[in-house]
Amino acid sequence: MSSHYQHGYTYDLFVSYSSRDQDWVLPFIQDLATDVNKFADPDIFPFLDKSRLQPGFVWDEALTSAAADSALLLPVLSPRFFQSDYCQKEINAFLDVFGLQSALPHRSRILPVKLLCSAPKDHSLARLQATAFCTEGADNIPIEFRQGTDRYHDGIRKLAVSIAQLLKTTPPKGQHKPAVYVAADFKPETEKLRASLAHTYDVLPLNPQEMLTVADAELQQTLTADLSRCFVSIHTLTDAPLAKPLMEAQLAAALQQAKPRLILGPAAPPDLLNQGFEWLTSPAEVEDRVRRLAEKPPERTPVANEPLIYFLCPDRHNKDNAAPLLNRLEAQGVHVFSSPLDGPADQALQTHVQALDQLDGCLIYYGDVGQDWFTSVFLRIAKKIRQRGLPSAIFLAPPPTDHKTKDLGNLGVPVVEEAEAAARAFLASALGATAP
Repeated sequence: MSSHYQHGYTYDLFVSYSSRDQDWVLPFIQDLATDVNKFADPDIFPFLDKSRLQPGFVWDEALTSAAADSALLLPVLSPRFFQSDYCQKEINAFLDVFGLQSALPHRSRILPVKLLCSAPKDHSLARLQATAFCTEGADNIPIEFRQGTDRYHDGIRKLAVSIAQLLKTTPPKGQHKPAVYVAADFKPETEKLRASLAHTYDVLPLNPQEMLTVADAELQQTLTADLSRCFVSIHTLTDAPLAKPLMEAQLAAALQQAKPRLILGPAAPPDLLNQGFEWLTSPAEVEDRVRRLAEKPPERTPVANEPLIYFLCPDRHNKDNAAPLLNRLEAQGVHVFSSPLDGPADQALQTHVQALDQLDGCLIYYGDVGQDWFTSVFLRIAKKIRQRGLPSAIFLAPPPTDHKTKDLGNLGVPVVEEAEAAARAFLASALGATAP
């Protein structure tokens, strides 16, 4: 027998508990399954080690395999649970496959039950809200809910509804949320970025604080495992003594992965840019870049010898309109670094100059914006472009104006207008290369 749901996992619910708590757990699971079936479509098929494991099974392998082949995980928290090696292996087996996220925003596929205690602060389950089935008695001694009481039935009903809802929204086996790696630096702005990205992606590492205390060998294994799950890594640079060694370890581990690597900050060291890191200046720019990578991954992964082009654009509306052009450029091997879309003009100018000192060319997107923007931007960077002899081009997007059609031809900079041809034109005229 196996689950009748469409998610494709063998079990709907894996119950992880200490065998020393079984006198309470076993009737609890029977009551819970009965209540879930009142709200679910097919009857659920849970895994309980007492009823599923047969003589001759290798316990470690059977338990962890079943945990990884279950749609949902229900750990029953007690002091004995956290002392049990089996229970911790089951939790880790599930986390290795699914992480802490689910198909619903702010919801996990792990539903902890607080029988006698909460998860320790340094445990991965501490981040998840548990359904309480105990109360504090005299001298703060926990007392589990007696089965058959109103509080017990209220807890059962709350948990049953959550399980039924999650089973309906669990994606098919093998279809998980894409994962992004946000390098731990313990800054508030980085935590805000993690929280924002978590609406759409699995965000690793799951518990950055733990990375400060593990041995070097274990840290390297963790970094390799996490980065291998992610389609992009995001790094900020910091001088904080506590975080600097960890930041350096994360940068080094990201270099071992043939995947996009983003740097967030006001400036980026040239050595990182030369190693294929992409420099962005605001969290909004990072989220936009991650979205584009997720929706249409580049056909070629940026490497050190590919062109690194600075992309100047007036605002977010124009940047959205430029998406087809940017995707074409990346598909042709031109790696794009976007200019900041927010902040004072003087700060933007400093960013432009730094970028043009370090990158291989400049592409100006002249779209739905007045002539004043183009003139001021071009005047600010034209001298730097001439000084370095940088390849450059102007992409013309609607609406048409007299300035676009009559005056730009006198600047001595290639002008391109068709999105399909823009990548080839820019490669040929600005970079002296032949596009495939």
